Amino acid sequence: MRGSANASYGCEAATIFGPLGGVQLAPSNQTSCTYQHGGYYGSPRLGSVVPSTGRIRRIRVRSGPSPALLRLTILTGSSRINTLTGQDIPGTYTCCTARYVGPAFRPAANRLSVRHVNVPVYVTRSNQLQIRTHASDIVAISAFGSGSLPLRIDQNVGSLVSGSPLANGFWSATAKGEPRVDGYRMPGIDVLLGWDFRRGR
Repeated sequence: MRGSANASYGCEAATIFGPLGGVQLAPSNQTSCTYQHGGYYGSPRLGSVVPSTGRIRRIRVRSGPSPALLRLTILTGSSRINTLTGQDIPGTYTCCTARYVGPAFRPAANRLSVRHVNVPVYVTRSNQLQIRTHASDIVAISAFGSGSLPLRIDQNVGSLVSGSPLANGFWSATAKGEPRVDGYRMPGIDVLLGWDFRRGR
């Protein structure tokens, strides 16, 4: 959430790796998209994964001069569990399915907008042989129509610099109940979405 939103584009475009190196802005041919914070390269700091079961009570979005219409989106990702050790099995994590898509709102231009919400989120783990799953909710934001995204593109975009933010994007926006494995990850993009979490049901 540091710095201002400086992405001049909306869901109609995306910053991607160029075919000859570097990054480029490319058309997505979509009018909606979903972004989640993927954490920080080389750091254990959490990005958008909730720490435990609880509730999201407030979100904060930092926008540029012409913000797009947004919806709070809760995604779920999961891993298979080794029933003998109880640990996640490496390489089995899949993301994501939207479990909740909130009402549309348009944040204020060139400022930090605060929105009060009361959305339950979950972290579950089952060692039962027929389930064997560890699932965690993820706090994301979806955008619709014209307008810029709440993103900050830093000078190291496209480079794996220690501590650099990671953004995961989906085009079009994730629909409720729709499994998606087509996310695109880009280092050096900060998703300017903050959230306040309260532990417990």
